[in-house]
Amino acid sequence: MTVKSIFFKISAILLFFFTYILSAATLEFAPLDDEFLQYSSGENTSISEIPSPISLPSVVYPSAPSSFDLRSYKKVSSVKDQGTAGSCWAFATYASLESCLLTKENYDFSENHMKNTLSSSYAEGFDRKASDGGNLFMSTAYLVRWSGPVLESQDPYNASSTVSPAGILPAKHIQEVVFIPDRKSSTDNSAIKKAIMDYGAIATTMYYGNQYLAKGKNYCYSGNETSNHAVSIVGWDDSYSRSNFYGSAAGIPPGDGAFIVKNSWGSLWGESGYFYVSYYDSNIGKNCAVFNNAESVNNYDVMYQYDPLGWVTSAGFNTNTAYFANIFTANQTGTVSAVGFYTPVINSQYEIKIYKNVSGNSPIAGTSAITKSGVISNPGYHTIKLPSDVFVSKNEKFSAVVKLKTPGYNYPIAVEAPISGYSSKASAHPGESFISENGSVWTDITVSAPGTNICLKVYGSAIGFDITSPDGGEIWEQETIKTITWKNNGNVKGNVKIELLRNESLAYIITSSTPVGTSEIGSYKWLIPATINSGSTYKIRITSTNNTSITDTSNENFSITGSKIIVDTPTKGLKFYKSSNQTVQWRYTGKISGTVKIELMKSGISKKLINSSFSIGNNGTGSYIWKIPSDVTPGDGYSIKVTSNTKSGIYGLSEQFSISGPSIDITTPNSGEKWFTNTKQTITWTYSGNPGNTVKIECLKGSSATVISQNCSIGSSGTGSYSWSIPSSYVPGSNYKIRITPVADRTAGDTSDGDFTISPGLIKVISPNGGEIWKPGTKQTILWSYEGNPGSYVSIEVLKGSAVVLRISSRPIGSGGVGSYQWNIPSTQKQGSDYKIRVISTTQPNVSDISDGFLTISNDSTGFSIKNERNEIQEDSGYYYR
Repeated sequence: MTVKSIFFKISAILLFFFTYILSAATLEFAPLDDEFLQYSSGENTSISEIPSPISLPSVVYPSAPSSFDLRSYKKVSSVKDQGTAGSCWAFATYASLESCLLTKENYDFSENHMKNTLSSSYAEGFDRKASDGGNLFMSTAYLVRWSGPVLESQDPYNASSTVSPAGILPAKHIQEVVFIPDRKSSTDNSAIKKAIMDYGAIATTMYYGNQYLAKGKNYCYSGNETSNHAVSIVGWDDSYSRSNFYGSAAGIPPGDGAFIVKNSWGSLWGESGYFYVSYYDSNIGKNCAVFNNAESVNNYDVMYQYDPLGWVTSAGFNTNTAYFANIFTANQTGTVSAVGFYTPVINSQYEIKIYKNVSGNSPIAGTSAITKSGVISNPGYHTIKLPSDVFVSKNEKFSAVVKLKTPGYNYPIAVEAPISGYSSKASAHPGESFISENGSVWTDITVSAPGTNICLKVYGSAIGFDITSPDGGEIWEQETIKTITWKNNGNVKGNVKIELLRNESLAYIITSSTPVGTSEIGSYKWLIPATINSGSTYKIRITSTNNTSITDTSNENFSITGSKIIVDTPTKGLKFYKSSNQTVQWRYTGKISGTVKIELMKSGISKKLINSSFSIGNNGTGSYIWKIPSDVTPGDGYSIKVTSNTKSGIYGLSEQFSISGPSIDITTPNSGEKWFTNTKQTITWTYSGNPGNTVKIECLKGSSATVISQNCSIGSSGTGSYSWSIPSSYVPGSNYKIRITPVADRTAGDTSDGDFTISPGLIKVISPNGGEIWKPGTKQTILWSYEGNPGSYVSIEVLKGSAVVLRISSRPIGSGGVGSYQWNIPSTQKQGSDYKIRVISTTQPNVSDISDGFLTISNDSTGFSIKNERNEIQEDSGYYYR
């Protein structure tokens, strides 16, 4: 046996397709449609109708009357306008669907939703932009997967939009689409006519060019271009004169006859939106489909499928018979009622089997539940209702197996497959779709064809329950009443048993029998016993007492907990102070009442009983105002314990916090400051907690203390201060500190972190301070600075060497920290380079200063510029000559 590989070249991309090794034959794939290959090669990309890869065989139908017009029977919906988007295929689809529903039902469906959600922006879209063209196989896939039709009012048409509202539900369930093979000649019109009479308007494609339109409403094209537009045919007239097409670039056709066609370019175009296309048009009547079956959305509520992109290509075993199957996993308990699949030719013969409890990788490795066989007269998508419903349990694996014989056509199997530039988002997983040449030996189609699935759907209804609460994550408390709720699809009657599972095993029977409920909703109020152990792996199971196979279990685990007390405050890291008021807050759950005991704990040991019996609170919350006693030892690691007095085993423990005594923190002076006697300075501090109303302030020098204030106000809002006039009697020194002690609690005081200095004052000679040269007979300024309060007057001494040669007494000290004296240096002043100036406080002789360096008194002008020969003086430090 040889293995054959099928390769298709599309747009210069080599696509490999599906190589299979089978027992008797090799799976082959149908040739792709010629127009699709032409489109994919890039020869014609500016079209609104993307050709489908599928080419269907021709068929001959019986003759029809010479003329027919659906408009006469009010079987057409209004003319619409597609605008600038290439969405003619969507308008043609709904022109057919809306026509088939008339006159019993009148709908206006949303082309906008179809063009947008079938774009590459969506997970289940094709390789096209929202404004690009499409085809009728795309719209079929969209409809039979129940993405639509949605109402125009829910997503109004906008040619430039790319996104549609999410969550819109379909207004109908499309269960059948009839595909009409392409016309093979200008007179091969029987299939189209029969479909129009039987169903309504049919969607089709054509090639459109303005030059082929005559008199604004008559069209005939005679070339070989690929279809570029989709329209709907609503009737025909065999006698429509060929002369009406005079003016078309194709010339006058050789015979009479025309289709009546509805366009999507607005009612101002053509003949109120319609036009006539000659039977002899070379392109009209290709890719025809009629969307003839739209059922109520209540027909089925469950659909299983793997092919959201629908029929992309066909496969077979070089014979007109093949077997194909899908294995599904039931997502809920229910019934399998119908099977949907595509047929490529008329009079296709099928046999459907449903298998239950399938295991392994064979769709027939299970129990055969039902068989249905028959003949489908038309090609297209079809839903076959089974003779009776097949019951499946939640999570049960089941399969739909189809044997299909397609007379005259050797590719019976419709598949969804990834084709670059068309359906690249097609995907598949092993264990889903299977094929067989003989029905006995089965092969997973993804083994040789990754991303490929069989186009085979299963429809059904949910039976039983869908537990809504608890369904995962809930936390329920012992001794509380909780409501178990479920949905009942209405197919279950009588009573149900409700059980509690733990770790997937029966833990407790909640009730042996309670009504299933009405109006699709059921509920049961459960008082959770205190004997139920706490845990986080519980589920609820509900089972019909009439049919134990109808059951449902919570999707995920929920928790049951005992009654709880949760202490919310104090929170972690809080700092409390002795003698302060603090709030203890807690929550409680479950059936707890009465009073609680409140304790101060440290390292698991009770340090103080705060309250032996205090009300637990109301509505699940409680609180207590606690004044922290002054005798509590400051420290970290404290917590609050709140214990139920009625259930001693139920208590809550707060996060750890710290307790501190009242504190004072001196901020000034705190290290390095220099203060002077006879000045007023401000002592400042902060405080926390409740140190009391007054403090004692002391000045320390070494180990000796002098009281500054015996009973000073503590301050307000956490800060305090005291204005201190420093007496002149304080001995100068650099080892002073301030100590502040609360009068009420001497353990909460503080002392300056470092030493500060007290000085009687300070005088600093600024000039002369060393290096100056002053001339006898000149006036010079003696300048000094002062700090503190050295007194109001100073004496000035002139020293030569160590001897005082001049004393100037009682000169004003100055103002603003600066003083000066104008000294008239006698012309007879002895010259020398060892002079200094000393400035002394007259009231505090120990406050004085002397020049740092020597002053020179001399007639020598060294250091100044000299008067040169040109009588020029330069103020500089050297000699300069010009």
